[in-house]
Amino acid sequence: MHYGIQSFSKNNKDTIRAISGANIGQRDGFSKTDIIKLNSLYNCHLRGVGWSAWSGFSPCTKDCKKKRQRYCFSSKLEDCPGVSSHGVETQYSPCSTDDCYAPIDGHWGRWSSWSGCSKNCSMGFRSRTRTCTDPSPLHSGKYCTGIAKEQQDCFVKSTCKPDNCEFTSGSYCHWVRNRNLNYHWQTHKGETKTPATGPNGDHTSGLDYYIYAEASVPATPNDIALLTSKQFPPSQCRCMTWYYSMYGKTMGELSVYIKDDRGSRRKLWSKKGDQGSKWISGEATISNVSSTDYQVEFEAIRGPSYHADIALDDIYFRETPCGAERLGCFNDRYGRALPDLIVNLRDKIDWHDMQKTVRECACTAHEQGYKYFAVQFYGECWGSRDFIAYDKYGASDDCVSGVGKDFTNFVYKFTD
Repeated sequence: MHYGIQSFSKNNKDTIRAISGANIGQRDGFSKTDIIKLNSLYNCHLRGVGWSAWSGFSPCTKDCKKKRQRYCFSSKLEDCPGVSSHGVETQYSPCSTDDCYAPIDGHWGRWSSWSGCSKNCSMGFRSRTRTCTDPSPLHSGKYCTGIAKEQQDCFVKSTCKPDNCEFTSGSYCHWVRNRNLNYHWQTHKGETKTPATGPNGDHTSGLDYYIYAEASVPATPNDIALLTSKQFPPSQCRCMTWYYSMYGKTMGELSVYIKDDRGSRRKLWSKKGDQGSKWISGEATISNVSSTDYQVEFEAIRGPSYHADIALDDIYFRETPCGAERLGCFNDRYGRALPDLIVNLRDKIDWHDMQKTVRECACTAHEQGYKYFAVQFYGECWGSRDFIAYDKYGASDDCVSGVGKDFTNFVYKFTD
């Protein structure tokens, strides 16, 4: 049939859209392909009244029947005894035992929509599912390969946690600037005053505040601007994320340090030179601070000329290492898919918040240099330092809240 692109429309918008530039909706008659298909379907080469040839049989139904159809050429139904009101006769036939009970492999249905974020503040996760029902496996057919549930990180942008800072209101939150009057961090909206350097606006909306170090005079080459956090209590590990802009042909350097309670500094991250005009995401894992108070310090070093404005926005903390990617839920056996028992946390399980177990497993695995880690039996932390076939026993649905049950791994991978 041939319809225009707005056929059946109730709002004068297109109801049919072409793919890859194809022309649709023509009313100039049947195409050559149309004619071939219609002749084949209705046996148009035959003359007079009567029946078309029978179609081939359909696949077997669940009750072991198959069907075929033929069409009546005449508009008078009495010319074709047994025809339906639509001009079609259907013939049913029992399937053979071999056809009826032939194995049918399962196939995944469509993914569901993503769920909402598990947290209403800061970092959480969301999930989606699919079922092996399109079709379901029958008569010893194979079950679908792959996983039935996917999870990914989600972040609800908010300063509901006191350590996070978005600089939205022009406040520095708990961050303190150094007193260098020539070169220092300052809050700002919109573009910086020097063309061809700095961002066009804040990271989120382009309309709110961010902070930046202005490289124009009186700043001079190699001047340093420091931004220092409040003092944090000891922590096993944390991930700090932020957005930075380092746009300009004479760009300097931006670094992140950890400073302990004795004033000693350890560099976590650094970038140097022009990084382009867009905001870029940065992250660093804060570790080895479980026995000392500490501060975080951003250090901007001014480049050789004034095209070197450095900007920061949206600094967040979460209680887990950076770059822990969820790989999914998988079966395990006594020949362990992940060979090393890193730590047994079963005596520390908080049954109301299983993510505490995941975080402690992740921190311990990160500190000990593991690339892959998994939580099994609700509190056993297993790992591998190298690539390994973590899925060699197949996917499983026997996980909950990011942890595996008995002989089931919920597997993670560090991407940094």
